[in-house]
Amino acid sequence: MPELTPATQFAYWSHNPAGMASVIDALGEDDFPDAFGRTLSSVVPAKLFSVFRLDDQQRMRYMFAGGHLDEDDNDEAFARSASARYADSYWKLDPALRSILDDGDWNTTVRTQAWDAIPPSEYRAFCYERVHVRERLLICRRFGAETIMVGLYRTSDEAPFEPDCFDRLQGAAEMLTSISWKHSKVMANTHSRNLLPGDGDVSRQLAATNGQLSSREVEVCTGLLLGRSTKEIARTVGVMPSSIVTFRKRAFLKLKIATRQDLVRLYERSLDA
Repeated sequence: MPELTPATQFAYWSHNPAGMASVIDALGEDDFPDAFGRTLSSVVPAKLFSVFRLDDQQRMRYMFAGGHLDEDDNDEAFARSASARYADSYWKLDPALRSILDDGDWNTTVRTQAWDAIPPSEYRAFCYERVHVRERLLICRRFGAETIMVGLYRTSDEAPFEPDCFDRLQGAAEMLTSISWKHSKVMANTHSRNLLPGDGDVSRQLAATNGQLSSREVEVCTGLLLGRSTKEIARTVGVMPSSIVTFRKRAFLKLKIATRQDLVRLYERSLDA
C-alpha cells in the first residue's frame, strides 16, 4: 500500500470503496464493529482494536472492540473486557493518552505506545502483558469538547508497527474517527428516544403498521426500536442470534426498508399518521 498522509486520505478511500461502503452501510447497526474492524485491518493489520469516546465531562466511554488472538478462543471477549476496564479507570494510567490530552495544540494525532514504556501497573498487566501485547498505535481526534480514540494493538508474535503503518493510519485517521463519531451519535439517538414507551405499545403499533409481519418479526423489530442488540433480542425471544438475523431480514423485506434507522423513521411516521 502506498504511503499516505492526511492530505492524501481521500485517495486512499477512493481506492478502497468496498471497505468504505461496508462501514457506511453498517452505521447504527449491530454489525458496525465488525465492518469497522475489517476496514481498519485493511489500513493497518493488527490482532486487536478498540474504540472509545471521551465525553465533554471527561468521562471515558467504551464504544466497541474486537480482534483475533490465535491462542485464545475468547479473543473478542478479552478485547471487550480489557476495553471496559480501560474506560472504567485504566485510561487515567495511560501515559501516551495523558501526554496527548495535556498538549492542547492538536486536532487529530496518531501516537505509538510500547508496552514497556508504561509504568508497571494493573493496567499494563491486564491490557498488555496478559496477552503479550507489544505495541499500540493510537488515533485521537477532537469533536468539539469530546474526543474519539481508536487503538490498534500488535502482540509479541507480530512484527512491530513499521513506519509506513504510522503513515497509513495517519492518512485514514480523520475518516475512521468521523465514522466512529457518527455511529456513536446514531446509537445514542436510538437508545434515548422518549417516543418508545414500552415493548407492548411498540409491538401493537408495529403490528398495526404492517399486518403482514409475523409475531416473531414484530418482537424482533420491537427490540431493534428499543435499542437492543441482536444477542439481547435473542435472549428475550428465546432463539439463537442467527434466527434473529433471519427474522430481521424478513421483516425489513416486508417493510421495504434496509436499516435500523429506516425502521425508526417508519415507526415515527406511523405515530404521526
